[in-house]
Amino acid sequence: MKNQSVCIIGIGNILRTDDGVGAFIVQAIENKKLKNVFCLTEQQLQIELLEEACKYSVVIIVDAAVQEKNMVFKKLNNIETAFQPASHYVNAEMFAALAKQLYQKETAFYYCGIKGKNFELGEQISSEILQLANEAVDIITGFISKLYE
Repeated sequence: MKNQSVCIIGIGNILRTDDGVGAFIVQAIENKKLKNVFCLTEQQLQIELLEEACKYSVVIIVDAAVQEKNMVFKKLNNIETAFQPASHYVNAEMFAALAKQLYQKETAFYYCGIKGKNFELGEQISSEILQLANEAVDIITGFISKLYE
């Protein structure tokens, strides 16, 4: 699939230690200057990003998580049933479902979650999470390179 365009969205607060891992990963990938890859960081995943995200063939959402085992990288499937009640929180599955429903695009959505350990105030990602972040960078860049084979 040679004509792929990729948007990577890093989610998290860089002032809350491990919560900033999404931004760290996106910055590391952006520094690689990969062709047809657009990088974006946000403190929260918001529906205002839907229209922009749907301009790409592939969207990868990267975020710190409390529920994940170390790290996960997965395609978001069955997104039609991803809705869950919440007043002001949009998760990756809900974001993908809204994009498909509102824009009827065939954008493929992926999620990379890294288990955070420390969400206290601070600007340094913990060493264990930093190691997982570097692994995530390798996984994501490897995935992107396979898109162009």
